[in-house]
Order: sequence, then C-alpha cells, then structure tokens
Amino acid sequence: MGRYLVGICPATVGTTASVYDIEGKKIGSGFVESVFHYPQPGHIISREKDVLDGVFTACRKAIRTSGIDPKEVVAAAFASQACVLTLLDKDEKVIGDMIGWQDVRSTTGIDLDEYMDREEIYDITLLKPDAGPSSFLLKLLWLRKNEPYKYEKTRMFATQQDYFLQRFGVESHSADIASLARQNMVDVKAREFSPLIFDRLGFDVERFPAISASGAPIGRVSREAAGKSGLKEGTLLCVGAHDQSCYQIGVGALYPGDNFMLISTMGACAVVCEQPLLDPRRTLTVKPNPGFGRWSMEGLTSCSAGSYRWFRDAFGYSGKGEDAYDAINVEVALSAPGANGVTFIPYLQGAFGAKPNTNARGAYVGMTAGTTRGDMARAVMEGITYELYDIIECERAAGVVLHKIRLTGFAANFPLWCQTVADILQIPVEVTGISDTGTLGAAMLAGVGAGVYRDVYEAAEQFVSITREYLPDPAMAPLYAEGFERYLAIIEGLEFSRVY
Repeated sequence: MGRYLVGICPATVGTTASVYDIEGKKIGSGFVESVFHYPQPGHIISREKDVLDGVFTACRKAIRTSGIDPKEVVAAAFASQACVLTLLDKDEKVIGDMIGWQDVRSTTGIDLDEYMDREEIYDITLLKPDAGPSSFLLKLLWLRKNEPYKYEKTRMFATQQDYFLQRFGVESHSADIASLARQNMVDVKAREFSPLIFDRLGFDVERFPAISASGAPIGRVSREAAGKSGLKEGTLLCVGAHDQSCYQIGVGALYPGDNFMLISTMGACAVVCEQPLLDPRRTLTVKPNPGFGRWSMEGLTSCSAGSYRWFRDAFGYSGKGEDAYDAINVEVALSAPGANGVTFIPYLQGAFGAKPNTNARGAYVGMTAGTTRGDMARAVMEGITYELYDIIECERAAGVVLHKIRLTGFAANFPLWCQTVADILQIPVEVTGISDTGTLGAAMLAGVGAGVYRDVYEAAEQFVSITREYLPDPAMAPLYAEGFERYLAIIEGLEFSRVY
C-alpha cells in the first residue's frame, strides 16, 4: 500500500490541494485563486474552464511540491462548497455557468409560500430556506421561472462534490449528506430526499445526486484526469464532504460538546450533538455529520476573513499575502481592545448566522477625529468575532454549554486574533498543528475509504494535535460585553430605521 493521501478543497477564495503521509504529516500543497464573474448586480458566477483549471493546477502543484511518486498516493477526496448550482445535460456537459453560493439573484421575485410553508420546510430539513442567499432550493425555483430552457435541458442538478468526482473519473453522481442537506430538500432525520418537498415543488429526484456515505470508495482517477491532475490513473477516489464538515473533521471536533469556529472567507460555528438539538429561534442549521455520525448545530457568516481582505485592499496596505496582514496586525496591536469605541458591522455580503438578512450591509460607527487606521482595523477584527459570538449565543439559548472552542482558518494563523476570540467569548481557544483543515478533513476521509484508518476517530488520533491554547483574560470581559451590546444595538437600529 502507498503512503500518501490527497485532499482537495475548491473553496470560495481558491482551490487548495494538499498531500499528507499516513502518519499525519503535511508533505506538499498547491493553491490557485478562484476566478469569479459579476455579469449584473447580485449575480456571482464561475466558468467551468476556470474552475477545472484551478483544481487540476492546484493538484499538480501539490504533487510537485511534495516530491512524491504519484503511484504512492492511496486515495483522494474533495472538501467541496455547498449550494453552488451546476447544470449538466445528458452528455455531462455544463449548461451555462456555475451559480455561486453567494449569488443573491433568487432572494427576490420568488415566493416560496406558493409551494410550501417555510416553517414546514424547516421542520423537515432543519435549515431555514431564506437564511441567506445560498439557498440551493431558491436557486432552482429562480432557474425554472427565469431560464426554463436551461432547467428543462438539465439532466443533473449537480453539487460541487459529485461534479468534481465525476470530472476526476467517477461514473455515477453521488454526494455526501452534508452537501445535499444544504439544498433544503433532504429529510435530515431520515437521511433521504423528502418526498413531500419534491412533490410540492415539482422536482424529480432522478435529476439529483444519490446520497452516499462520506469516506465511501466511489471510483478511480481516469486517464484523462490523471494527465491533468498529476495523480496516477487508477488512484482511488472517495466521497468527501461539504467543506465546512471537512474543516470540522480536520480540527478534530468529533465528540458531543466539541465546538469549532472557522474564520475564513466565510465564518462558521458548529457544536457536535449526540442527537439533533433544535434551535428554539429556528435560525441555526442542524445537519447530520458526514463520516462519523452524530449531528451538528451550526451557523454561517458570509464575509468573515473576507472583511479583513476588504480592509486590506480598501485601505491600501502594501505587500502580498501574510505580509500585508502582518502590517495590519501591527496597527491593530497599537489600538486598545474595544477599538477606542469604533464598531464595524461585517455584513459586506449580507447577513447569515444569527440574524439572517440578505439586504444587510456593512457599516462603521463611532469614529471621531482621533480615530486611527489601527482602530478601524481592530474594529474589523472584533466585528467579525462579534458576529460569530452571536451564533454561539444562539447555541447557548438552545442549551449548549461551551467549555472551549477550536479555531481554524485564516484567523488561526495570527496570535492576536486568537487571543481576541478568547477574550470576547471568555472561553479557552485551541489551535491545531495543521491550519489547512479543509484538505486535511478530506484526506482523512480518503484514508478511511481506502482502509488506512478504521474511522475518522482513528484518523484524528494520527492527524490532529493541539499546538497552542489561548486563555481568556477576565479583565476583558466587561469591555467586550459592552462592545457586543453596542454591536447588537447598532444592527437593531439600522433595521428599525429601515436602512436595510
């Protein structure tokens, strides 16, 4: 048996592919930035050539930088975005463009109540259909109403999971439960497509991928894909999972009560539950955990580290990559916690999470003549964290007791931000040794599918280790409690005054 596993994560910001050895060490990786197009306001699309070129190129880079013989790769799997709508015809060719998960075209002009009550859909799917612009179901209704010729021509409404597996050589269309649960059409407790929803909305279940277990062997790399990806023809392909689920697996949040926070382009908080624990506010999503059973209660934000990137570009920081962010963090450190009264609302792409509102927009409040660029940068860091803290407060309202949280993604690379999270949440924050947890979770699932590990629990013992811990400073609790209340009051005021 070979010694390496490959995880591929075509995320919003770009595709990362990584090679890991079976002892849990990262050997090499490759990254290619995503290309998006904005043909009109609210529309965010990708073109197949850009998407596939990025995935194949990232994979080749990972193999090359690792220096391994591709024959030694045991298996590969994908951590994929959910709610990206890809239309395939009877010949498996893409019809038109891929509609991105952040695309908001379906948030207006579609009256879901014509078909089915929203509360009834939530009771079945445990996902609010209008919680944000990412609803796969609303995208389908928009397509059927506005571009019926594309809708009728479509043979398969593909998720990113089954699309990439198919392009790498899998003959059937299968996706994981977490990706499909994001469609608002799955009875998550029964773990099957809901006959009631399909009947009421007039959808044909045969035009959707089959539900397969994450980690299940599903096919092998084709000769064509091998030539483009750098993998060996015949390499085993396994069903991966929705990228957020892979982040969760890669950070080792597997047991009841485990909580993880992702601060990447998007943000997420999720807590593992033994049984489906329902949100009394009916806002947060509850979904089955792919690859290891149990359940997760989770909330998403649309623009977490994406807001930090916006600040970098809008305020003219020079340098590339982490150099620019290091420069920002130097100025953040010069600003006192609380940002000298400046508050940032990170709704640059609408609001999901605890306060879903697709019309919401970002805002700065509290600036004076003495406000510095560092104050405004710290306000962004704190505002992003406040939005995620709001999700945690929803979890607590549902009865969740949090003792610590594992942080992953962009923010985990910066000690100042890790400490800020600990101080705002007032619970310890843990960071694992490998920050690239999307590809890591996919590689772990590939290892399970190939029989390298008995299950993800055994894989986690091999891959996941806590390397840093940040303890909250009790002296910061009153200051950040006041800051969070100010953050909530600003949002309430903007909504009350109908600014959005």
